[in-house]
Amino acid sequence: RRQVTIAHNIAIGLFEVSAAEMASYCTATKSQCPQQPWSDPNLPVVNVSWDLAVGYTAWLSAITGAVYRLQSEAEWEYAARAGTTTAYPFGDELLPTDARYSFRGAQGSPLPANDRSVNRNEFRIYHLLGNVREWTADHWQKNYAGAAADGSPVTAPGAAKRVVRGGSYADTAGALRSAARTSLASNLGDAFTGFRV
Repeated sequence: RRQVTIAHNIAIGLFEVSAAEMASYCTATKSQCPQQPWSDPNLPVVNVSWDLAVGYTAWLSAITGAVYRLQSEAEWEYAARAGTTTAYPFGDELLPTDARYSFRGAQGSPLPANDRSVNRNEFRIYHLLGNVREWTADHWQKNYAGAAADGSPVTAPGAAKRVVRGGSYADTAGALRSAARTSLASNLGDAFTGFRV
């Protein structure tokens, strides 16, 4: 555990970025969109590298005039916890009504990005746990040694891995704890990882 003070205002998307939203970016920038494992464009985009996720936030900032970016790991956890200190934002137990995850059997896909069938947290944000894991701005390190207390992302130039948070539809409850974290090579994407702005 560590104490972090986020002294600035942040706004975080209620939902993950969808495949349709990513397709708009790819069309506008003539970028190659990552192939999606499902045909529904309303599902969260997956198979997206960290660089492509950052490219999307830069494009969104340019076309809207607002500033969009990935959250730092600390900002992400603050949003996920929504003022709680329990294992999950819903208490110390996770139920199938709280998140899309592999509860009693493996789930083969996420819910649509704008789905509201699972509970939102106290900040009214959906799918921070489960559905798809989410890229953060931080470089991966195995612990918080040297991490800033102001919520800034951990930077390690040349590091090949970034932090992903939240667990996915294919994970069991343990991987969805508010504090659970893992790494993924920044040049890779997979069917379990997307992002939100």
